Amino acid sequence: MGISAFGQYEPEELEMPDTRNTIGVNITPAALVVMNSIPVSPRFSLVYKRQVALNKKLRAMVNYQIEERFFDVRDDVPYSFSDTTITYLLETRDAYYYDFRVGMEFFKPNRTTTMVYGFDAVIGWSRDYESDQTQPFYIDPICDCTVPSPFVASQTSSSELQHFIVGADFSIGQKLNVGENFNFTLQRMPTLAMKIPISETYSDPEVRSEAPSNELFFNMKGIEILLHYIF
Repeated sequence: MGISAFGQYEPEELEMPDTRNTIGVNITPAALVVMNSIPVSPRFSLVYKRQVALNKKLRAMVNYQIEERFFDVRDDVPYSFSDTTITYLLETRDAYYYDFRVGMEFFKPNRTTTMVYGFDAVIGWSRDYESDQTQPFYIDPICDCTVPSPFVASQTSSSELQHFIVGADFSIGQKLNVGENFNFTLQRMPTLAMKIPISETYSDPEVRSEAPSNELFFNMKGIEILLHYIF
């Protein structure tokens, strides 16, 4: 006589969580500083998400990124020199942009860790500033030293370009839940966008060689760490 047993698998019925809002910040620059490293082209981000389905969230993000910023006096290599004067060059480069992104992200619910995919539309504004200033020094034969030259004036030339940015991004990352209200996400967010010139300013109009044109750029960016609070 045989005995048979039958069972029926009942799939787990998932429900939308009570906590559907998320705010987050990009902690990558702070993490690099803690590790005694200097952030290269740091991006500061603030993100808000709203869960609209079991596996998806609407999201909006504001970013500020420093693309290049330095002030450099080339003391080791003179820009020019004569019998009485040594001239150095002070270079200033300052480039940054702001952007606003809105889109959607997808994930598997009720997982301690899961892959996260998303896409966004991007609009923004950027500023590129360059300045070159000569620093002449007089070679004083009395003290056999150099002092700021009273005979040769310093000269400065500068330019500023502003762009409107429009494009899209695709993000891929790994989310790790820490308790009920926090998670970390390691993500990469490649961005393809068009930079459209909207303003140009030159200290000397003759420095302008040609009119700026639209520029297509692809920003790969590295892996970033975001800390989120769910409420």
